[in-house]
Amino acid sequence: ALPVMLRVFSRPAMVIGGALVVAASLILFAMGGHWSLQMAIFVAFGFGWFMQHNTIQYEVSEISQEYRGSAYSMHAFFFFTGQFLGPIVY
Repeated sequence: ALPVMLRVFSRPAMVIGGALVVAASLILFAMGGHWSLQMAIFVAFGFGWFMQHNTIQYEVSEISQEYRGSAYSMHAFFFFTGQFLGPIVY
C-alpha cells in the first residue's frame, strides 16, 4: 500500500491527510457507538497516524548525514514528551 501511496501523494499531502484522518477519527470516536464501529474507527486512526509519523520520521532521517543521530533522538524525545504530557494537560 505504501509504494502506491507515495506515487499518488506528496509527503506534505500525506502528513496533512493523516492529520485529517486522525482528527475525523477522534471526533467519530467521541460520538460513541457500538464497539465494532469504534474498532473500525481506531483502525482508521492508526492508518492516519501511520501516514503522519512515518512521513515525519523519513524527513528526520534525511536531515544530514552528520547529525542524523541527533535528529532521531530529538524526534523520539518530542514524540514521547507529547505522549506523557498529553494526558496531564488533558
